[in-house]
Amino acid sequence: SWPCTQLCWLSACACGASQQLAAIWSILTIAFELILLDALVSQMFIQNCPNRITEWEDYLIAPMPIAQRVAAIATYTVFPLLVVGYLAGTSANKLVLTFADGVEKETNADRSVYAILYQARIVLRSLAARRESGTYAYCSTIFYAIVIEIHTVVIPAYLIFVAPAIVMFAYDATLHHIAKFYIVFTIIQDFNSNGLYFLTFALCLSPETIAESTRFVAGKRALEQTRSVKYFYTWVLLCGMWAIVFLLKLYYTMLFLWLLPIFIVIYGVVIHAFPYCFSGITACPPHTGPAVEFAGILTLAVFLAWFCFARACFLFPCLCAPEVPGWLFFPPNEPPDSPVQGDVDSKAFLVLLHHLRQGLPVPEDCVWEPPGWTPITGARLPPEGSKG
Repeated sequence: SWPCTQLCWLSACACGASQQLAAIWSILTIAFELILLDALVSQMFIQNCPNRITEWEDYLIAPMPIAQRVAAIATYTVFPLLVVGYLAGTSANKLVLTFADGVEKETNADRSVYAILYQARIVLRSLAARRESGTYAYCSTIFYAIVIEIHTVVIPAYLIFVAPAIVMFAYDATLHHIAKFYIVFTIIQDFNSNGLYFLTFALCLSPETIAESTRFVAGKRALEQTRSVKYFYTWVLLCGMWAIVFLLKLYYTMLFLWLLPIFIVIYGVVIHAFPYCFSGITACPPHTGPAVEFAGILTLAVFLAWFCFARACFLFPCLCAPEVPGWLFFPPNEPPDSPVQGDVDSKAFLVLLHHLRQGLPVPEDCVWEPPGWTPITGARLPPEGSKG
């Protein structure tokens, strides 16, 4: 009965087991978010490319009511604004401000998604400035630097790419199902907080302990940085979604998958450079500060290298031909359905490894035109009875 007693939990918390559990749980939550978003990239983008989608001119010539045409066009032009408002919305939670004279003052905090993301980086920078981070907590600080890098750079970049893909390829012909889009985003947004609630439940923490352990203490400079970076997050999100919607409905090609690593690089460069432009050398604590920055940059480099290698068949034309034909990258005007279906991740990776062992395909094997392809005329409308 020892594992079920309260004394067991108190002993575990006293020896630091709760911190180990928090570290393990952070890995699980980040991995879940990343796997979910990457699976949506495979399902919504790769498997649909370059299948027929309703393009801009089709809304003008298709036999549909005018109200439906206007609603469809408004969905793709207005929904990015709603997504930005959803992710940038604020709630009036209390925040403790600490001034130079040591006086603390409570004020309303910006608890939106992007504000919380950058607050995590501020906490990491504060941890790096403590004496413990340069001694016995050095490895833990580097570990959290890796986790926070993925959480604040990679996952927001995935959101830019996944949001338009969900709307275009899942709800194109059924606009009333667009509410499911917000369900997906709510799961992604609240997964970390819900995971934290589970952790506090599993550790049997008291309400007073929960309030103290989740309290965010910040000064005026930290709040100004958070607000500025939040605007950067949201503007890149808005412009990126508009660009993806416009480009994919203009010419749908597998080459647009390069936008995902481009968004990661944009976020990574600005997020790392912004503190130094804002605060100068004080933004980098001695010894541990450079290690934290290097760990974050190296994390991005490793992730980008792995992404480009794992998705190489869908990033580089003719690399995995004929299994992944070249016409997916330069599709004709009315392309047939994509031959890349099913388990596109593992199959394409195995094809890549096979070509690396046996040799890259010659130009004659690239299949730049679909075999037996017959152009289709008229508006690109979803099949009758389909969801889009």
